[in-house]
Amino acid sequence: MAAITEVHVERVTRRRAIAIAASAASVGVLPASGARAQDAAGGADDDRWAAERARVMELGFTEDEALCWEYIGRAAGKFFELPVLHELDGHEIAEAVHVLQNKLLSRPTYRRYVELARQQNAAREGD
Repeated sequence: MAAITEVHVERVTRRRAIAIAASAASVGVLPASGARAQDAAGGADDDRWAAERARVMELGFTEDEALCWEYIGRAAGKFFELPVLHELDGHEIAEAVHVLQNKLLSRPTYRRYVELARQQNAAREGD
């Protein structure tokens, strides 16, 4: 019986490599969680997250959406504090975080779209 010598290696295109690097870099800028992130006053982490919630609410997030945004960021930060078990885990988590963030970011726009459609339909029916 012949030994298996061929190893399947996924080809990474330049575009894919840039996307992976961008994903990892942007997750790295999320506010860190845990005791390490707090200063001597003990509230720096909470202050940073309050500012983050205010920013996304300014974009049109609801309070619940802003909390989801925070929890996703905190979870990602906590994951990256864990010991590395596999070198690709970070890339995969970064991509998963961005899927969730993109879904959240699209919600205010979609709400506005639905409202505009309702208004236009009501205006047509009123004619």
